[in-house]
Amino acid sequence: MRVNDKFRHLIDFLDSYSTSITLVGEHFVCIADQGVFDELSSLLSDAGYVDEPRPDKEGVIFSLSFGQWDELPPIYTDEEQFWRSVSTGQSVPQNCFIISTLQARVDGEAKGVFTKAELFLKVRQLMIDIADHYNKAENKALLFVGSDDRASKVEITLSLSFNEFSCLDCSEEMPGVFEFAATINLNDVHKGERREVLRRAIVNLLDEPHGSSSDFLWILSNVDKLKIKYQEQYELYFRNFSVSKLLNEIDQKTLEFTAKLSEFISSSQNKAIAIPGVLVAIGSLVKAGSGLGVVLIVLGVLVVNRIVVVSNSMMRDTFDDIEWQVKTSFKKYESIKDNEEVTSLARQCSAKITDKIVKARSRLKQVDWLAHITLLVTILYALALLTWGGDAASKLKDIVLGVFYALFYFNCS
Repeated sequence: MRVNDKFRHLIDFLDSYSTSITLVGEHFVCIADQGVFDELSSLLSDAGYVDEPRPDKEGVIFSLSFGQWDELPPIYTDEEQFWRSVSTGQSVPQNCFIISTLQARVDGEAKGVFTKAELFLKVRQLMIDIADHYNKAENKALLFVGSDDRASKVEITLSLSFNEFSCLDCSEEMPGVFEFAATINLNDVHKGERREVLRRAIVNLLDEPHGSSSDFLWILSNVDKLKIKYQEQYELYFRNFSVSKLLNEIDQKTLEFTAKLSEFISSSQNKAIAIPGVLVAIGSLVKAGSGLGVVLIVLGVLVVNRIVVVSNSMMRDTFDDIEWQVKTSFKKYESIKDNEEVTSLARQCSAKITDKIVKARSRLKQVDWLAHITLLVTILYALALLTWGGDAASKLKDIVLGVFYALFYFNCS
């Protein structure tokens, strides 16, 4: 039998005869119906009453004195006695009865004063759970809350006097409080963050004017408001966390695309290095002793020209793909209309990378142009060499190469 279950039938019986129950003296309960003697005697015995009820001219009487029970029953003379008993414990008895107000709680039914007591105990335990430090001897919870502009230290005494308890207006449905507490204490990776957010919400709530009400009474009286403030704070925390995450993602993607571009541009530059090598080949035409040697050198220059041009064409296709990836990747960030910081950074990074791609394409055109000019110069020089001989070709070479070097320098600068 669970604790307090043995009082279940006795409390149910008292509730059914509540209109006939009176308190005699300080420790005696009288039921104004002598016909219930046998049933009451059996129920008292099952509940651990070590004596027998006694008949009286007013009805049937039994004692609430400690010596008459195996353990004190959850039967209280008034609400103040109920509060003194419950406020120092961990839970409200599932079955209990208050004689002065004839209030009964059977099987954990939540109503009236019992609901207020449940609220007090649940919120008190929640405060203990989220406190940075709990002084059990003084029954005080210490909360430390830091922010960008200040750091707060809040000390809350987790107790109420009976007068404060009586003034507590409990409109909160207990299932809502239990769900709220369960959410805060959910054991996952965000448990610490939720508790920190709740501490901030409590500090914000206590910053509101609450007159002579103690801090804990103010919290209990405004549990609904506390839940709303918590939700607002948590949404703000989550949004800030999400914004930081999105900004980091944008930065990371920008670095990735920049690294890709740098790699491809470096590859393109390596291809362009072949062009000065062709100039060396042109110079060797002067020393070519036969027409076959000249033809072989021209064919070599033609092959280098095709390698550079085809490679650059493939590079352009790669730049097109990268540009498409940039637009697709950053488009989802630009569609976040409720945060200008994210959309602005996304637009800036997208424009910056796109601009680099445009410049890279322009450089590829210059490399192609230089490759074609190199091939053209080689062919013209070879024709001059084969047609007019070495002296005329040498003069033509000096003129053409001078112009070529000037153009090469202008396009690469």
